[in-house]
Amino acid sequence: MPLLDILPGSDRSFLPGPIGVDGNGDIFIAGYTKPDGVSSLLEVPSGTSTPELLPLDPNFWVNQPLAVDANGDVFQFTGTYTALEELPQGATSWQNVPVSLPNTGLLTGVAVDQNGDVFVADCTSVVELPAGGGPQETLPFTFPLSAIGICANNIAVDGQGDVFVAEDFGAVVGQAVLELPAGSNTPEALPSIGLTDTFGVAADAQGDVYVLKGASQDAGTSLHVIELPAGSSKWVRVPFTRILYGSPPNGIAVQGNTVYVTTDESESADWGKVLELTQNP
Repeated sequence: MPLLDILPGSDRSFLPGPIGVDGNGDIFIAGYTKPDGVSSLLEVPSGTSTPELLPLDPNFWVNQPLAVDANGDVFQFTGTYTALEELPQGATSWQNVPVSLPNTGLLTGVAVDQNGDVFVADCTSVVELPAGGGPQETLPFTFPLSAIGICANNIAVDGQGDVFVAEDFGAVVGQAVLELPAGSNTPEALPSIGLTDTFGVAADAQGDVYVLKGASQDAGTSLHVIELPAGSSKWVRVPFTRILYGSPPNGIAVQGNTVYVTTDESESADWGKVLELTQNP
């Protein structure tokens, strides 16, 4: 299970953050270059290591969550956390995606399922935007700890339509990731990940769930990836090494049996990496 750097050579001045993968295996990465701090959105087509520069929305900010659908359409919030924008595959400009949530001034998570339905979270709720339009649906999640600053965050959707949401600032109370099974009205708490913050969540087509988390309650600069295989009650460590807490924030994505994580290597050099780890099928 090799670790691969897919942004080699001159592109190592690029500090990667949020990441997504489309149905063809093309990788989309938001980040910025150092030392000039220029924001960028890159696409790395499947089978290559040569990134292509995508157009930026005027309000683009690299710290925002990023989601990519099967066709390569990219979804990301504006820098003010108040609106959702979409860059359709092959387009040269972004377009607004209408969404309404109670705390629209603090959008926190976005994901897309294999049908193109978009899921958006704010601090207190999660809504689903059907592909092709139609009224949005509020999903039956509740986040009672939002009153003390613990927000719904880091959304993922698996191939069956199960929705997974992690709450930010989990180190305060050790919140588990929540799952809303497809067709259910009752979210379930997955096994606890312990007293540690979550930095990202991803799910594959089979329902395996991956969480990017602090290595301990005091995460410092070190992060781990853990996996909850579908049907299992026990998290297992995914054998990535040297995942450093980043700026912009680290990202995690999964496509097929391959997991992608971004890491900031600036502790030892002025660049970052995207790590690719292919698990046993």
